[in-house]
Amino acid sequence: MRLTRYMMRALFLMLPLFIVLTPRLSSAQKPNPIYEVYALSYGVYPNFPVSGLIAGADKNRKIDLQMMIWLIKGPGGKNILVDTGCYHDNVVKGKGIQNLIKASEAIAKLGISAADITDVIITHMHWDHADGMDQFPNAKIWIQKDEYTYYYVSLRESREACADCSNLRC
Repeated sequence: MRLTRYMMRALFLMLPLFIVLTPRLSSAQKPNPIYEVYALSYGVYPNFPVSGLIAGADKNRKIDLQMMIWLIKGPGGKNILVDTGCYHDNVVKGKGIQNLIKASEAIAKLGISAADITDVIITHMHWDHADGMDQFPNAKIWIQKDEYTYYYVSLRESREACADCSNLRC
């Protein structure tokens, strides 16, 4: 009989601890969400000067620059595109980009349509990163505030021509 009372007291004293820890234990046992990250080429910029990428680099050194976007496939149908590449004729004309395809064509190789993209993260507003934003009608666009202010507000107010954002509307 004494053992039973002791066990009852222990259970009674431990019950609040079980109530507090149970949600934490169950969430800790759940598997972490799985994300898949894909680097996708949308073209090659031949003879690109390395000094355009690295300050102080030899101005005569050239490379064939692989032009990339990134697709992050997440749980629950979350498809995040990092940068959107370029494709508009007025932006790419005369640059000699080889094997150029739209970002929407690059992701289609993975079975993802432009309408499936939920979010687009623009790293910065250069033509080769942001020209293709208009391809993703259902995406929420994420951009740094300073980039937005400069490209959309400052340039619009000063009426300067901006090749980097010629196809974007404020």
